[in-house]
Amino acid sequence: MNFDFIEIGANTWRNLYTRKNGIGIIIEPVTEYFKKIPSLPNLIRINAAIVDDKVELREDGRIEFFYFSESYIPEDKPWLRGCGSIFPNQNRNFNEYKKRTVVPAINIRSLFQTYDVKEVDYLKFDVEGMDSRLLYSLLTWNKCPFIKTVQFEANIKTNQKDLELVKSALIEKGFEIIKETKQDIIAENRTIETL
Repeated sequence: MNFDFIEIGANTWRNLYTRKNGIGIIIEPVTEYFKKIPSLPNLIRINAAIVDDKVELREDGRIEFFYFSESYIPEDKPWLRGCGSIFPNQNRNFNEYKKRTVVPAINIRSLFQTYDVKEVDYLKFDVEGMDSRLLYSLLTWNKCPFIKTVQFEANIKTNQKDLELVKSALIEKGFEIIKETKQDIIAENRTIETL
């Protein structure tokens, strides 16, 4: 199936479903924020954390998730709203505002298999330090779908080895990095679609 967008880590103020029409998947692990995503035609909403093969899950297939509840976020730090992570030490400078929950977990490759993703126009990751790992897992998979454009976080939370691996994989798959800031990377696929 072809998707216009897939957004992994939807707890931002700039969600793709508000800017793009068409068929999409949006994933948000924190139920408090997931409930704010409207039910729309052609929008698949998933309340889960997306992981790769390196993440160890509980026996029930769930994982601990650390996040900042809106009710505990100081007015001068609204950006904490989007800083949830499976890593307990992520954003440790703000531990007094952090909450813990247990959420369902879905492997990135299983997600794409379940929804038979063959092509995606815009793939966006915002998963606080896991972006490069998840994208690398997808790009190195023998069933990787055709992706036209990908956006992912690459900032101080990003493991530099993971970032270099994913950049190499992007180039190998025919992508060109068209924008790189201190926060994000956007890459476009320059190959001709063969599907």
